[in-house]
Amino acid sequence: MTWHLINMKNTARGGAQKILDAIKTPSDIVFSQDMHSEINHLSKPRIFLKILSSLINSKPERIVIHTRYFLVLAPITTALGIRTIFYCHASYRKQNYLFKVFKCNGYICVSNSARRILESSGVAKNKIKVVPNPLLSSGKPNFIKDDHNASAIISVGSLAPWKGYHEALSHLAHYSGPINYKIIGEGSCEQELKRLAMTLPSNIKVEFLGRLATPYEHSTYAPIVLIPSLEEGFGLVAIEAIYNGRILLYSDIPALKEICESDPLSIPFDVSSSSSFITALDQAISLSNQTLDRKSITERSLKTQEKYNLKNFIDNYKSTINSTFN
Repeated sequence: MTWHLINMKNTARGGAQKILDAIKTPSDIVFSQDMHSEINHLSKPRIFLKILSSLINSKPERIVIHTRYFLVLAPITTALGIRTIFYCHASYRKQNYLFKVFKCNGYICVSNSARRILESSGVAKNKIKVVPNPLLSSGKPNFIKDDHNASAIISVGSLAPWKGYHEALSHLAHYSGPINYKIIGEGSCEQELKRLAMTLPSNIKVEFLGRLATPYEHSTYAPIVLIPSLEEGFGLVAIEAIYNGRILLYSDIPALKEICESDPLSIPFDVSSSSSFITALDQAISLSNQTLDRKSITERSLKTQEKYNLKNFIDNYKSTINSTFN
């Protein structure tokens, strides 16, 4: 039996939640604060005591920690003889001393970018296994329509501070051409971003669509997907955008570069630079004005599906937790 500890279980929250939903088995136990309303009012020490009490009683074979919030439990769970694995879903920029203090038996990283963060924080190389995230989209890809709007852009994901939407909107304020930008997702920054969008010049049209279960099915008019993230552990949106035949405009952070650098329809920019963003945006719109070869787009999609195959990911994950860290 495996226990999973995560801050929130709702898959609308982000990539970590979607990956947990893919890997958990019927016998696994998932503990998250949003599942246990009766403990939301408790202090952190009392929450941890409640978890430890349950762990001691159930005696799981292993525990997989999906968030640094629960990392403080690692020394205790390892002392109890429970194999403790930290699943590193993010390339953390701050408080990495936590990995030196609260050590686990093993670590799964979603990218080489995340792996390098752990290594620089003192985690031994032989304790880290890189298991890239899979493509979670099901069904056929949703390619853009022939009569698409060349300057239509979408972004998909949670509206969190590290997703870079504030920076993207600020950069768009300096763009002189017409832009139709739709943001698909929900999050803590939504109201702030809406207020910022209202200050943009009239040539920039921004619309917030909320969360959509099938965002690419509902956006076949938009050839460009913008990912302005300040940090990412992997970049599920990137492989989803490529799979769905879109031009990708992405922040050149390490995790996204791993996925997009060799893709001919992915254009990087420096998220801290308006001039870099505008240059990249012009390139993306120029591409979207061209008639893209449908055969090449289809081959690109199939290669992405093959490389990030869900079954292979599940097998890799199972092999890692059953063999590598035993």
